[in-house]
Amino acid sequence: MKNYFLFVLAIVLVSCSGSTNTKPVRTKSCEMGIFTVDIPASLSPDSRNMANFSVWSDKDNFLVIEKGKNVSYRYMMEQYNESAKGYRGKGYNVLDDCKEENSASFKVQKGLFMAKSCYVLTECDGIKFLVSYSGMNANIEQTKAVANSIRMRIEESQPIETKPVFENEFYKIEYPAGWKYMTNPDGVSDVYIGKGNEMFGFTIMHFETEYSLNDIVDNEKSTWKQLGISSKYNKSNIGGEQAFRCVASGNVQGIQMKNVSYSFKHKGIFYNIKFGNDPKLMDENSNVIEEIVKSFQFK
Repeated sequence: MKNYFLFVLAIVLVSCSGSTNTKPVRTKSCEMGIFTVDIPASLSPDSRNMANFSVWSDKDNFLVIEKGKNVSYRYMMEQYNESAKGYRGKGYNVLDDCKEENSASFKVQKGLFMAKSCYVLTECDGIKFLVSYSGMNANIEQTKAVANSIRMRIEESQPIETKPVFENEFYKIEYPAGWKYMTNPDGVSDVYIGKGNEMFGFTIMHFETEYSLNDIVDNEKSTWKQLGISSKYNKSNIGGEQAFRCVASGNVQGIQMKNVSYSFKHKGIFYNIKFGNDPKLMDENSNVIEEIVKSFQFK
């Protein structure tokens, strides 16, 4: 079954080891919501973009980019200290590598193995980012290069009007005036529609499947449970089809997150509409979420 969870793998931790290789490496440009970033070409998506973080990895390295109001120097050092404590608990020697105004890193050693964990703060278009890079190839220079490459994507938008509409050959949906949309934001979703700097918005995805809606939802429930994420489901109706509304909340890498999604099928095609952000922002916009979802229509 095609994976439609947007942050399932983002909370999986990795143990890395390696060297201090600082040679220039080949990079590739990746989408991250309404932003793009240049990351090492060897890394692959380890999780789909959420409202405030994205993850890439290979067998020896792990790169996380977080954005939002919680990102600060204090938050960076909390992540630094928590990670260092975790390595010490596993028997690694932990040595400070560097601490600067907007960056910090440490080395971990165990026997012949060595790795680094690097943290860099940056800002783009008024939004703060924390880039965390750990593993055998990680170094502070490359982490800074990733941070400096973050930039706003050229967005598609519609003129501001009372009820703008996004539509394709399968469906149409209304969204608030002033919001912007971007098609194919993460390689899986059809579209991301959001509020800009507040990073509040939603994705829609669809794919053909022989699995029943109940089978898909049961699998989703099991996954949330395995990950220690609390989830609650209620039956709903979207476009005349039975739907399941899921509210999932929990701690993701030290950040409290809330995810509201709607899953349904129509003519053999599975659809998912998902909103995700910090719980307070989600609660403040609960009416907006309901209005948007109610406007969904099949073609």
